[in-house]
Amino acid sequence: MSMTIGLLAQLGPCVPLKDTSEYDPMKPDSAALTQVAVWRGGRALYILYDGEYAYVSVLNRKVHILDISVPEDPISVGEVELTNVPVGLAKVGNYLFVANGHKGLVSVDISDPSIPEEVGVADTPDSAIMVAVQGKYAYVADGDSGLRIIDISDPSNPVEVSFYDTKGFTRDVFVKGRYAYLADGREGLVILDISNPRSPKFVSKIKLRDFANAVVVVGNTAYVGIGKAGLQLVDVSNPHEPVAKDRFVGPGATLGIKLQGNYLTLGAARGGVRVLDLAQKCEVARYVPPRWTRDYVFDALLVGKYVFAASRSGVIVYKYIGL
Repeated sequence: MSMTIGLLAQLGPCVPLKDTSEYDPMKPDSAALTQVAVWRGGRALYILYDGEYAYVSVLNRKVHILDISVPEDPISVGEVELTNVPVGLAKVGNYLFVANGHKGLVSVDISDPSIPEEVGVADTPDSAIMVAVQGKYAYVADGDSGLRIIDISDPSNPVEVSFYDTKGFTRDVFVKGRYAYLADGREGLVILDISNPRSPKFVSKIKLRDFANAVVVVGNTAYVGIGKAGLQLVDVSNPHEPVAKDRFVGPGATLGIKLQGNYLTLGAARGGVRVLDLAQKCEVARYVPPRWTRDYVFDALLVGKYVFAASRSGVIVYKYIGL
């Protein structure tokens, strides 16, 4: 039986951005993080943690369940093979909901983590990339087909009940209260009213500097990953009139964003992993891998004083070592 480890720990003060003239591409650019382990179960695309297990979607059409109670020795305790490449994951009770590309939304029974089993599927018109769950509905970012809303009250028989086809390429969705926030590619941030999930309505949108591919909302601020242009902060206190504010730019391209307490973790492609403190409004840790590794981070998760990165190499584990 795996043991729950602390979700968060207080990290240190701001890390100054490094002068790029001093950067040696053959050595890691590490600030407060050191690499301590790698789980090599395949190219990892997304990682989710529920306080006990980590769930990892892998390019070889599998989702692995990892015991990370010993963070420096992650162990796969179960896996399920799917019919397409999984990316986004959401967990509700004993079920995992998987955005499974051209196969739509798949529900997996994980009541026994050692033998997870696919039990239901709802096909979608395009490619299911990310999924968020609120109440009995799953909200699926479905690429060129926008947002699909699926009733998951019966996980063995998920059923699409409505959709909103945006003008862009919907790559991510974040749901908060009556609103769904979509990272909609070239169309930027799109906000929908989902107070009636069976009839979503357009509220507003704001185009950004680059392709919007990830979004998290904290309070009245949306944090939108816009690739090489970094992380764009958008004031959504009035959802009908979103306003672009500050922008955080660092090495790599912002692909994945996760919120843990007051911290955001960024999967920054060739820029590795970055940890931002929302209270201090600054970066507190980073690890940019040397170029010779050819590593590429898609997603990152902060658990206690460890960062787990879903990357081309598998799941890389970094430990916070202070300044």
